Amino acid sequence: MGRERLREALRRREPAEPGDGAVVPLVQVHAARLEQMAETLIHMDPEALARALRNAQALYGYDAVTLGASGSAVAAACHIAVGAAAPVTGLRLAAQPVAMPHLPSPEEVVAASTLGVLREALRRLRPVLGPRAGTAVVLPTPARLAEQTGAPLDWAVGVLMEVIRFFGTEEPDLFLAVGPGSRSPLPAIAEFFGSAWVEAASTAGVVIVSGASLGVGAVEAIPPGWLFTTDDEIPAGADPRGVAEGLARLGCAGMPTSASCGPDE
Repeated sequence: MGRERLREALRRREPAEPGDGAVVPLVQVHAARLEQMAETLIHMDPEALARALRNAQALYGYDAVTLGASGSAVAAACHIAVGAAAPVTGLRLAAQPVAMPHLPSPEEVVAASTLGVLREALRRLRPVLGPRAGTAVVLPTPARLAEQTGAPLDWAVGVLMEVIRFFGTEEPDLFLAVGPGSRSPLPAIAEFFGSAWVEAASTAGVVIVSGASLGVGAVEAIPPGWLFTTDDEIPAGADPRGVAEGLARLGCAGMPTSASCGPDE
């Protein structure tokens, strides 16, 4: 279970029934809501973000904590880098394709405060999680980043190369890429840091379930796979019991029916 199950799934990549594959749902705003935190806080305070993420994982028992929302954090950083948005409005811009006034350099993108918060939260999570869970950074594929920013594909590849280097020093177990697949040097760069690169939509054996359906425990007809994730974040206000029921269908073994969603004991 936990980190070992994630690493074994990444090594073998052989489809298995739910309960045997690794479960890596997108849980960030929901984690903050469980802690009764304002969403703005987790974009500004790495300790608050790390605490919310580790408590949510302890509650539900999935195999890896995910950072980077639903893959919008890099596009948000791009908007912040050109001065077009503050941290929170940057995420809203990233949710809908909005062209930037000019293209920031990769170095300017990774200097954005929001990515720094994510990396610091990642650094704090690793020693606390131990074998309980792995860590995964959620990124857009180059094609998705190009869509989100109205920028050329080759520029998007260059930005993501720098972003992987930025997070790679903290040795996440996995870079989970969302969006249309495309050939690029990104898997090799992730591998250099000892991390896997998985493009959810185009990698055989990755099963994507609805985050909204998972939030109400309405997951049905789950096919075999070696990694189970969600198409979007679990909704912030989802009922923890419904989330627990959905995650249990995928093979999580947390203590989800408890009404307690408070801080670390």
